[in-house]
Amino acid sequence: PGCGVKLQCTDKMALGYVPPDKFVKPEEEDLSMPLNAEDEVALLLKEDGAQERDSYSLPTRSDQKFFKVIANVYLDIRKAPDVNAERTGESLVFGQQFQIDEIYRSADSRNYFRLADGRGWVFDRSVVKGAMTQLVAPVGDDLGKLKRAGREA
Repeated sequence: PGCGVKLQCTDKMALGYVPPDKFVKPEEEDLSMPLNAEDEVALLLKEDGAQERDSYSLPTRSDQKFFKVIANVYLDIRKAPDVNAERTGESLVFGQQFQIDEIYRSADSRNYFRLADGRGWVFDRSVVKGAMTQLVAPVGDDLGKLKRAGREA
């Protein structure tokens, strides 16, 4: 049981393989099972009085952050903060630096960055060749500043 995250499957070659005779089918689940991880975290944060925010804006130009593309990909710019949003037709490339003025944390666990020049949004990670890959990183010491800003928000 643990925190309620199921790590069982019937694929013999995958992590979490469980023989078919021991596999718990969803309709046989006990309703008294622990919460799933996402609900458990939300409940704990609520008990601590924490308020979840989906996004925050950096108030002044001097507070804006600089990032760069660190994966060898064409990072398509989107019109909205969603991986499935319409593309603008422009892309960022490996090594290219960009400035942001808003960070949006979405339900899909990605961070979306609104480009300060108004071209649109890019996201921080995606599956590349079957593995979750970090696509962008802060330039310089902005990672520590970004973490502090997230805690203060």
